[in-house]
Amino acid sequence: MLQPDLILRQNTPPTASMLEQTRTIPVVFVIVADPVGSGFVQSLARPGADATGFTIMEPTIAGKWLELLKEIAPRVNRAAFLFNPATTPYRDIYLKPFKAAAESLAVEAFAAPVHDTAELESVIAAHAREPNGSLIVMPDGFLNVHRAEIVLLAARYHLPAIYPWRLAPLSDLVSGVVFGVAIAAIALGTDLGCIDHRARTGHRSASCAAH
Repeated sequence: MLQPDLILRQNTPPTASMLEQTRTIPVVFVIVADPVGSGFVQSLARPGADATGFTIMEPTIAGKWLELLKEIAPRVNRAAFLFNPATTPYRDIYLKPFKAAAESLAVEAFAAPVHDTAELESVIAAHAREPNGSLIVMPDGFLNVHRAEIVLLAARYHLPAIYPWRLAPLSDLVSGVVFGVAIAAIALGTDLGCIDHRARTGHRSASCAAH
């Protein structure tokens, strides 16, 4: 049986599944929204177990996304936050600052869950029926896979939209108001070097901070 020195997992659900299976082999996660809230680590500075890695972004950025929407589409007074509940167990860390920002901006905030691809159009169309609506797409593995469909639907229904990744707005496919936010991964090589060295020398990766 294969006995790896290190396991690399991407996204929250696969990381959770792996940590249910092992707490002895060091696990490095990437693109995880809330490693503390998900129970993967005790804190970002001192993970405290054989798991560490990299988070996506500071959750309060959800409020900034709404502020950006108001700047690019000042008439917006309704905003829907799109996510799949099955792939976003961390969703509340984004929904809370989103709703707080909506209150301060006098924007009506809506959580917009979709459970499968069949619901994408019905949910987006429902939020487009009222005037001055808009769409924010949560960092979500499911939505990322279906980003082209979401971008096209937002354009079809004339919804100004904010996407968490710069790659999401497909400018060659649509015209209209779309905005993507780029994420920069800083010092990944240095931190992965720390984790790999400690794994190979028998030390706990918990002393390598999560970011």
